[in-house]
Amino acid sequence: LALERSAPAIALALVGERAAREATRRARDAFLVDLITRPAPTPAEVTGQFRLAGLNPDRSYTVVVARPADAVDRTRRSIEEIAFPSGTVVAEHGSRVIALIPGMSPVEVAAAWVQPAENPTVGIADPAVGAEGLARAYVEAQHTVDVLETLGRASHVEPASSLGIYRILLSRTGREELESLTLRSLGPLLEEEQRRGVPLLDTLASYLSHNCKHSATAAALAIHANTLYQRLESIDRLIGTQWRQPDQALDLALLIRLRASAGKLGQI
Repeated sequence: LALERSAPAIALALVGERAAREATRRARDAFLVDLITRPAPTPAEVTGQFRLAGLNPDRSYTVVVARPADAVDRTRRSIEEIAFPSGTVVAEHGSRVIALIPGMSPVEVAAAWVQPAENPTVGIADPAVGAEGLARAYVEAQHTVDVLETLGRASHVEPASSLGIYRILLSRTGREELESLTLRSLGPLLEEEQRRGVPLLDTLASYLSHNCKHSATAAALAIHANTLYQRLESIDRLIGTQWRQPDQALDLALLIRLRASAGKLGQI
């Protein structure tokens, strides 16, 4: 009888304990997100942010961002179970899970990673120290996820360094340089396309991707061979014929592909 009477109180206490743990977890998540998105203006306040987030301001951390299609909470629990070093902090931020891992390089993190059942896309930034460094690393990891998905590599787990030439999309300076190079190389063509409504850039991209073979390009674009010749003549007139040289054709094909990726990211 006494046990029956105490059961509701015990259940209530357990519910209260779970609620307290959840509140603590959410508070720590908020402290971490605040640190990496809005670092405090003074060193003393930054130290306080690190302490509240459960981090050491003097340690180097590798920042990881994982974006699952759904079930962010389950993905978080799976990541928390990976055998990362003591001092690792995992948090949720919107549709993403963030992990700050001390004492491991991005390559080591990728090797130790155990992909959750939700198969998130995972970006791993270079190690960083301090509030501003972690803030930059967080942005780099986020952008790595975005670039991977844009390139059709969703559910991959990759360090930012593995993106190769596509790493230019991770920084604002790199994107500005890409836009400047695009205008210098393709500006007249883009202006003509906008004025006439003829898809000259798509024609050029398809021609280059089909190894400059006319029949394959015309078939891919579903246009007559004469139409293709007319468009290629327009391209010659607008940007010169030097693009037909093998080295320059390769450079232009890469530029067009980078520009397309940046466009999908909303950056050009």
